[in-house]
Amino acid sequence: MKDFPDIPEGRILNGIGGTIGQYDVIDEIAGLLPNNQPAMDSFWIDFPGSRGWAFVWNAVDQMLAKCQQRNVGANLGLVLIPQGSDVKIAAGQYDAELIALGEKLKTSGVPILLRIGNELNVPGFGCTKGLFPEAYRCIVDRIDAAASADNVRYVWCVLPEASQPTV
Repeated sequence: MKDFPDIPEGRILNGIGGTIGQYDVIDEIAGLLPNNQPAMDSFWIDFPGSRGWAFVWNAVDQMLAKCQQRNVGANLGLVLIPQGSDVKIAAGQYDAELIALGEKLKTSGVPILLRIGNELNVPGFGCTKGLFPEAYRCIVDRIDAAASADNVRYVWCVLPEASQPTV
């Protein structure tokens, strides 16, 4: 497993976001800065989403393959949509899927920052005030239990300018 990247002396490390398939643009932007070395690619997936598990697993596989190919980490936003998904997650409805996700992340060896809820206080990102922390703990527990995913770090990420109070 690769370690989380350290900042090389005299170089800038950054993560540049984009959707799968936009790497030429990302690389071009990254090349504009002197001594630039992208450390992570940013992605997000909707979980459980409305397009089915095959779509979710395909997106995760593509993301991990691109990160392996580019030798970078992944900044993965797990957007809990549709609204109320965190209620179902906290109740254990998606335990099997979370364990499967943990296994995928662990076996990839890619350093991953997992932003559960993405920007969790943004309206429409599926976080229920008062219940989201329970869902967050459930996600962490299932992913860790699945594979001792020591290449995954969990991020509590809020968007300061969002209109919703922190959950």
